[in-house]
Amino acid sequence: MAHNVNRPSRPQASSNGASHLIIASAPFDTSTGSDIALRTSDNTVFFFQKCLLTLASPFFANLLSDGIPDKTFRGLPLCPVHDDSGTMHFILSLCSPNHISMEDLLAAVSAHPILSSLDKYIMNGARQRLLKTFEGGAAALINDSPFCAFGIARALGQDTIALQAAQQLLCIPMNEWATSDEAVVTSSDHLRLVQYFLHCGQAAVSAANIGICSLGHCDICHQYIPSHHSGLSLGSRVVHLRVNDRFLDYNGMERLQSILLARDTYRQCPGTRELPQDLIARICEVVKSTCVPPLDFATVHKSLNLTLEAMYDRINAAIDNVPLELDDV
Repeated sequence: MAHNVNRPSRPQASSNGASHLIIASAPFDTSTGSDIALRTSDNTVFFFQKCLLTLASPFFANLLSDGIPDKTFRGLPLCPVHDDSGTMHFILSLCSPNHISMEDLLAAVSAHPILSSLDKYIMNGARQRLLKTFEGGAAALINDSPFCAFGIARALGQDTIALQAAQQLLCIPMNEWATSDEAVVTSSDHLRLVQYFLHCGQAAVSAANIGICSLGHCDICHQYIPSHHSGLSLGSRVVHLRVNDRFLDYNGMERLQSILLARDTYRQCPGTRELPQDLIARICEVVKSTCVPPLDFATVHKSLNLTLEAMYDRINAAIDNVPLELDDV
């Protein structure tokens, strides 16, 4: 982890009498080996090496080539910058051989305008280092915090990672998205995510095609389902549901309702591919007594799993065809 730049040291007196200045946290807290000092907008002083700064930034190379700043601090030229101390600590770490962890990156990018500062100072190498750090930790971040991963990926122009994060978000109901990560996602990108989620939900519901049907061949017993019987459609396939009115008692209607409500699972959480095991068992109990001839639970369960696998594949294909619109209109 990087050192906390928000933990100021005791104010130090400078050669120009600026006793209100604060020394940055390590490793930028000592003038030993440094030949320049940077003063941030929140009056924090960073000690750094001019050669590293000018190599990393054509902006500073041009600025410092014009001469030595008028003010000094502890005998070093004092160069003012418009960034806050949190921003400067992270970008100077990127420009030096300090270790940068994914946790450091997330904390900095979430709280400070890191990317705009890197662009302002034309720090292309530092930006590439940030990008490589993000790419190295993206998979774990997508799994742990897909909303945050999406926002940072978009800011870095990594739309492939952004899509992977959006697909992971399909496994989380929208009302459970981490509000603590909202700062890293722009309002326009948040709207794109919502639209993508809703479109995927509709695609999943249509592909699952869970409902009552009256014609077709049962995928379990392979017998034709006549018009006076009912079947349950699952994707592109059908299984026996009831014979005449045998299934329409109170308990039967309750079970039927719970089965049909499975459609809402895909609307509320499109990334949920597999139906709950208790619901699958409920379907098996119905099908085993309505197939011709009646079958035992184990046989029905084995065949029904194959039917459901085909439905899941159909859902996957439907969601894969839903575009995530990331280009600005």
